Amino acid sequence: MQSVNERVTLGERTFHVLTDSTIRHDHWMAAQLQRAGIAHAHLDAGMSPAAFADALVDQLMASGMATVILAGFLLPDGLTARDWTPDIAAECAAYIDGLMAPDDKATVRGITAGLVAGFFRSGLASLTTSPTASRPQTMGVSLMPEPVAIGGP
Repeated sequence: MQSVNERVTLGERTFHVLTDSTIRHDHWMAAQLQRAGIAHAHLDAGMSPAAFADALVDQLMASGMATVILAGFLLPDGLTARDWTPDIAAECAAYIDGLMAPDDKATVRGITAGLVAGFFRSGLASLTTSPTASRPQTMGVSLMPEPVAIGGP
């Protein structure tokens, strides 16, 4: 897993990592993670964080959502978190999808793993070592579907 700097150069463009976000962005990202099938992913017992990140990226790639999710974490230089829109994310995803250089491909995989794993670790998504920990409950009724395990034995 590659560490993620605040600035990332892909092809001829430079992006910065979105560290603060609007509610609109948070809701959009939650929907994209749901579509990708990883919204409720959790770390299996005995699985290393690096193996978890790799499994997340593999799931994202299989879902066809890897560049969409990555684009949700990046903004073109010169824009702020308040400038973010789903259209900007779509444009960034289209740009990333068109990259061909081996170095860009390696960078995309590395930063996707780092950003997604960091997102789960930060508590913005439900990463737990227990499938039922941190799941909201109201009068004994779960408000969230059961998490999907990624990786493991």
